[in-house]
Order: sequence, then C-alpha cells, then structure tokens
Amino acid sequence: AISTQDPSAPVDAIKLAENLLPGGNRATLQLADGTGIGLDQGKAGIVMGDEITYTDGSVALTAAKDEKRMMILSTPRGGQYQIALADGTKVWLNADTRLRYPNKFTDEQRVVELDGEAYFEVAKAAGKPFIVVTAKEKVEVLGTHFNVYSFPKEKESKVSLLEGKVKVSVPAGKTRLLQPGEQASVQGEELSVQQVPVDESIAWKNDEFMFNNEPLGTALAQVARWYDIEIDIDPNLAKMKLWGSVSRLDNFDKVLKIIKMTDDKIKIQIEGRRVRLMK
Repeated sequence: AISTQDPSAPVDAIKLAENLLPGGNRATLQLADGTGIGLDQGKAGIVMGDEITYTDGSVALTAAKDEKRMMILSTPRGGQYQIALADGTKVWLNADTRLRYPNKFTDEQRVVELDGEAYFEVAKAAGKPFIVVTAKEKVEVLGTHFNVYSFPKEKESKVSLLEGKVKVSVPAGKTRLLQPGEQASVQGEELSVQQVPVDESIAWKNDEFMFNNEPLGTALAQVARWYDIEIDIDPNLAKMKLWGSVSRLDNFDKVLKIIKMTDDKIKIQIEGRRVRLMK
C-alpha cells in the first residue's frame, strides 16, 4: 500500500518522546586537590573508608587516609549516585546535585554542604550532630531519615522528614523542629511547615515520579533534570496541577502520557532535547 501521510505533517510528540531516555548512575568525584574522577556507571555508589570502594566492594580509589580532606560528589543532569560517608551515613543524590563532605569526620559536628536534592539516612553518633548546609537553610539532626530539595535557582526549597527529628533554620534566624510526616518549606526568608505524604518526596529514590496535585512547573523541573531535556511551559499552564506516577526507568513518553491524561488539550512539540507545552 502507498503511504498517504503528508511528510510535512508534525510527527506525533509521544513517538518522539520515546527516544528521550531516562538518566542512570552517573557521577564525578572531585578530590581535595581539584582532580575529578568519573565514577563507574555500572555501579550504584561509593563507600568512604581507608580507601574509597564501590558498593560492590571493588576499589574506586586508594585515598590518602591521614588528614581530613574535603571532597565533592556531583551528579550531572540525567545522573544519580549514592554514597556511604565515613560515619556510616547513607546519602542518595538525585540529578544535578553536589554534595561536599570530608573523607573523615574529626570535628564536634559532622557538616556536609548540598546543592540540589538528596535523601539522607544519618548514622547516630552520640554528641556529634550531623548538619546539612544549603544556600537557603541549615538542617541539623542526630540520627534520622530525611530528604532535602534545595536547588539554588528555584524559589522554593523543601526538607521532608521520614523518621527521627530535624531542626531547620534559615539565615534570617527562624528555626523549626520537624516531626515525622512534616515538610519545611523555605521561600526567601519565610519558613513554613506542613503535613505531607512524605513517601512522595522520596519516590525518586525508589525510581518513581509521584505527582499528587503538584504544579506542572515544579513537577517538570524535576523531570527535565532526570531526562536532561529543556522543557518550556506556556505560563498559562504552569499552575495546572499534575496527578499520577510513572517509573523513572521509563522513557519520557510515559511522562507525557500522564500530562495528556491530566489535560488532553495540551499541545506538545519536541525538537531534539527541547520540549514545548502549549495551551
């Protein structure tokens, strides 16, 4: 049969989206002297000790184990990685995230710095509080499970507590103590706390996107980082609320299908790695 399809007709965006693949295990480790090491994409994470090993026990780097040195583990857009710090604390890094930490904790406080999103399972250490410092807030804990979402360029940052207790403070001096199931939201100098289904804030760590009444703008900022794509949203759509969940291991077309289920009238255009959503 002869195809009657007009070659200039727009290609179905959902078909194009099938070629936009999800992220994977990608990260770089920057040593104290500035050397950067690309970490093995076949491994899920690294473990800090006398030497730096991958989670499967193979050696990533024979580190200088004498004095305290600062290192930076960073993931690109389209990357994720995990690390076990010297005190046994486990940290999962989402895409486009940087964690600055010492190879050993020798001070009264265990301090790390974060830009981006990470989930922490902090090992208990008597009398040595664990502190996460971001550009927007400081999170102080003793032993606990929590998620920090704090990208310098985004207006809102969030700290979600799953277990234990954390103290969140902002530079203006406000401090709040969180209970499990609560999320602190920081916008500018404002610090507010609300009850949330916290499993949603860590769905990413379990390879899932969960959107429960999430504004399209913030939902797609997370999606864009993971698929390493640019998403332009018509300002009239940014406040639209998105519902549904999709595996982070799926290609981008599955995300688009959820958006279309929320509002079938949305027009989608894809050119290369640029996606446009219009009314």
